[in-house]
Amino acid sequence: MSDFTPLSIHDGYGSVHLNRFRICVRAPRDSGQITSIGRALMGNMPRYMAASTASAQLSDRTWNGQPTLRFRGVARIRPFSVITSLPIPGIPIPIPVPASIRDWMAPDLHTDCVGLVVQHGTGFTVQTLKRRFEDEDDATIRRAVLGVVAAAAAVLPVAAPLVPIIARKLADIAVDINQHHFLAGRRGFRFDVGSSFGYRDGRVVFETVAIERFSHAAFAHSQLAVGSIPDMVREVWGEMLTRFCKHHGLTPITGEAPGVGWSRWGDAVHCMQTEVAPSVAAIQSNVHVPTMQAEHQQLLEPRP
Repeated sequence: MSDFTPLSIHDGYGSVHLNRFRICVRAPRDSGQITSIGRALMGNMPRYMAASTASAQLSDRTWNGQPTLRFRGVARIRPFSVITSLPIPGIPIPIPVPASIRDWMAPDLHTDCVGLVVQHGTGFTVQTLKRRFEDEDDATIRRAVLGVVAAAAAVLPVAAPLVPIIARKLADIAVDINQHHFLAGRRGFRFDVGSSFGYRDGRVVFETVAIERFSHAAFAHSQLAVGSIPDMVREVWGEMLTRFCKHHGLTPITGEAPGVGWSRWGDAVHCMQTEVAPSVAAIQSNVHVPTMQAEHQQLLEPRP
């Protein structure tokens, strides 16, 4: 049995989101550096990711004989990040929670796995996956569920004989959800000359793009639990692009006004997150999709 199952966007939940994150840099003196960096992008992902937002590691498990990456911290649950309170009843008022307290209240028990779809001379595309094996996080979840059920049974002793059965059933559900990458779809990464992205001034571009939706109904209703998902995703990939430049000693082009439909994160990262559609068919008619598919190989998987 395979260690993973692909999470097709066609089987996902909720609306379909298109997002693009891009940083432009000055061309390195050695043009051969562009190709060498592009070919090694996947292997270097652990170096590009910021532990404060999401760490990454190359897994020793494969999918379809291809490498997989394991991300930790992207979909961290934050149940105490939003409180409905004063001054106006019924309107959520965000309450800042220090990271140390938040992490104590919400242990980091979730990882997101992706598998290589295609690797080419300037980048790669990955597919989100569901694990078909249990890891140490799943074991922690099972122990926690057992503890909660046992504590509840202590109030109602007659239910004590049912504790193992109830705990196992509830834990099976929780573990199954935890084994999903929280998104269904694919993400592409590419580092290439600017002319490949429509520029004519000699710059070089690193871009990551995705067409995706939630992989499970539990995640589709988790907006308040994890905080602002668009903000979370923007921070993850914005930090990644920034660290990429620092790692390779590249000089970002800063202060440029964002294009139509784009916004800016910091001085150099440009983002597009506003394109949303009710279905995969609808997102395919979006004006940006043909360009994204031309720039990133096998970005949208065909319907089975």
